[in-house]
Amino acid sequence: MAVARSRGKPSPSQSAMLARLRAASDAAHEIDVSVRHDSHGYLLVNDCDCRHRRHGHGRCLHGVSGVRVAGGLVRLATGVEHVRRALNRYLDAGKGKEGDGEEDDELSVGDKVLIAADVVVGTYDVVVGGIDVVVGICDLTEYARGAVARLSRMYPDVGIPIRFRFRKKKRDCRPKRIRKAGIKEVRFEDLPEDMQNMIFSKLPLKETVRTSVLSSKWRDLWKNCPRLRFDGSTMSGEYMLERLVENVHVVMKQQNGQIIQAFEVKVEFQNRLVDHLNNWVGFAASSWTKNLALDLAPKEFRHRHDRYMFPIELLDGIAASRLQQIQLSFVSLKLPSQFSGFPQLKKLGLHLVQATGKDLQDLLSSCSNLEWLSIVRCNLNGDELKVDCPSYRLLYLHIAQCEISKIEMHASKLKTFVYKGAQLPVDPIRAQELEFADIVFDGHITFQYALTGLPVVLPNVQNLTMRASIPLQVEFPWLLTTPSTFYQLKHLKLLLSHSSGDMDNIVYLASFLKAAPLLEVLEIHFNIYGYADEGTQVLRSLPKCPYKNLKSIYIAGFKGVKGQAEFLVHAVENSPALEVLTIDTATKIGVRSIGSAGGHIARRCLSGIVSPKTKFHILDTSSWEYMD
Repeated sequence: MAVARSRGKPSPSQSAMLARLRAASDAAHEIDVSVRHDSHGYLLVNDCDCRHRRHGHGRCLHGVSGVRVAGGLVRLATGVEHVRRALNRYLDAGKGKEGDGEEDDELSVGDKVLIAADVVVGTYDVVVGGIDVVVGICDLTEYARGAVARLSRMYPDVGIPIRFRFRKKKRDCRPKRIRKAGIKEVRFEDLPEDMQNMIFSKLPLKETVRTSVLSSKWRDLWKNCPRLRFDGSTMSGEYMLERLVENVHVVMKQQNGQIIQAFEVKVEFQNRLVDHLNNWVGFAASSWTKNLALDLAPKEFRHRHDRYMFPIELLDGIAASRLQQIQLSFVSLKLPSQFSGFPQLKKLGLHLVQATGKDLQDLLSSCSNLEWLSIVRCNLNGDELKVDCPSYRLLYLHIAQCEISKIEMHASKLKTFVYKGAQLPVDPIRAQELEFADIVFDGHITFQYALTGLPVVLPNVQNLTMRASIPLQVEFPWLLTTPSTFYQLKHLKLLLSHSSGDMDNIVYLASFLKAAPLLEVLEIHFNIYGYADEGTQVLRSLPKCPYKNLKSIYIAGFKGVKGQAEFLVHAVENSPALEVLTIDTATKIGVRSIGSAGGHIARRCLSGIVSPKTKFHILDTSSWEYMD
């Protein structure tokens, strides 16, 4: 028969119950108060070998499992005998009175005492005996389990037909271990090849190659690694470049024509690398790679005009149809005349790339399945980027610090738009489901442009974050009237830097509230440099303009200057649905600062204005306390 082992240790609740029963048994045995009957009547016996053992008078066998079980059975029998004797005494007493003709049904006091004593002693013996039996059987079971375990370890090939199970066998829902017949443990080399490749793909290539020294069977496993990453930034020394090139060539020779999922190289570009880079790109193309990444950007790139001329012609044909991700840095692109494109490409990242507007336009037009596009620090020499083919699948668009005069794309499914640079060169994005837009303006832009340009480019954005340094020297009335509107904007986050000359004009930011009729959450971070506390000033009374959907306002960097106070009072007064209002006096952008009278000014200005239903918090860092 097969070896059947125990199901494991008892549960914590079972162990606790068994400990309580054992303690009760030991206590009862130590006291061992029992009422016994002999021919001379009832005797009180109080004696136990445990007590003798403590004083050196012998050895108690009560703790032995077999003795405990036997003693329990005897005590059970004694208890039953006492109960039976009490019942017989009760019946005999009744018959005796019946025979004497007595009409009184009451038992004598002596009979009652004897019957009660028999019942108490009998019940006590039954309970204690039952506990002894249960504890003894459990102890014997544990000893048997230990013996079987020891025998199984000593003689693993000998079957022991014993199974200890005290409950119904449940179906084992745990996943089965994968192993071949006759193998006790699962070894890495026994795993399916696709699982090995997945594990190797999570390791750096250097660590993957090191596994070849573990054993002779592991010597060639690393060659199946589907992701090849070579990072020259982690290497140092005079011959760093030569060692990197040698490592790449050695690994390429070991692949034996296998399909590579990803081929990635990170090294600072030098002219002597051109031939090697061409060979590597050709290897990636012949290996039908899905992910190609070349990061050749040097640490100091601002004054370098050389670029690696990327051999895009090597990726034409079958190799182009396999590619799904391309990330290029510090390269120059020039498309061949018969370029067929990348029909399966989903992700394209271009960083420090030199190309003409037409080449980049043709490249993007050939990627009909593109979902993710990033263009950072790319030089188009001021050309326009116009993609005629609609990008129906494009979900993410990132444009930062590019020399592009105009960008025109049709991305109706766009979800996220990230931009960093001067004024937006992008035509209106008509995506109906644009969820997030993150705009960072380099240099100064006018307040009028921020208020009128953004709604035109992003009319349907739902969450907008804008970081800029905006001078507020405007010549319009306090609330600018503009036809531009954010039709779906619900969350607006502004990170603004102002000079001391803009302090009185901060109230004009209320124009953003009017341009977003569905706005629910407003978050503003102020960074006012050159600020000097001018004390309490008289606030201007501004016209009413209800913001019916505004529920939350958070203002950081609140110093209590006149324009801030006026904007705060206006926003709170005209927000009937306001639920949460938080004022933080600490500056959290730019040069961080703490300490101002902003908290006290905010509380004084809003006295009697804030609704009782609004949760009003002031984070006053001047006194490092949280005020409600």
